[in-house]
Amino acid sequence: MQIRNNIAAFICLLGSLVFMHHTQAQQPGNTIRDVARKHPNGNPYVVVYMKPNGEIVKEEVFYPSGKMEWEGCYKKSLEDGEWKYYYPNGKIKSKQYYVKGKENGVFCDFDEQGNIIKQSVYNSGKLIAL
Repeated sequence: MQIRNNIAAFICLLGSLVFMHHTQAQQPGNTIRDVARKHPNGNPYVVVYMKPNGEIVKEEVFYPSGKMEWEGCYKKSLEDGEWKYYYPNGKIKSKQYYVKGKENGVFCDFDEQGNIIKQSVYNSGKLIAL
């Protein structure tokens, strides 16, 4: 079982590395950060990063505590690159990958201790393996 978890973790890491460069390219240095919504306690709830022309390239959503709830990038208004979801304790809950708004690559779900509990593989929006 430990070997299987190690292999699964390696696959998720590999997926992250493949899309890392792709995601970073979507976040040029001239983006504008905008706190679109705040929680009642004043902490940011939704933060968007936009190009000067108003196109959103990244979105971050936060728990009231200030910890990240999820984050992801856009390209031409479609999900593109790595999307991450987090538990309230800050640990990774899920990693997902998109190309032109469609699921693509290895999706990994984790328990609150960081162990992989589910993997799915997508190609152009179609589930091809669990």
